[in-house]
Amino acid sequence: MTESLSNRLCKLGLKNYMFFGSLETGENNAILYTLIENCKAANLNPRDYLEYVLEHLNSQSAQALTPNNTIS
Repeated sequence: MTESLSNRLCKLGLKNYMFFGSLETGENNAILYTLIENCKAANLNPRDYLEYVLEHLNSQSAQALTPNNTIS
């Protein structure tokens, strides 16, 4: 996905993002969206990546589990 398309998709949902319910929920969703976009940039399947992270969260450092450090 090109960068401009990715930016456009984020802009499309901007009005909806105002109604997450709380600041904490909005921050959590921002983290999730960032992880998904980083997976796409690293050519990783976001679902596979999140499953991998959840399986290895206790055994590896957070730095080792970032999308750029994870082997697809």
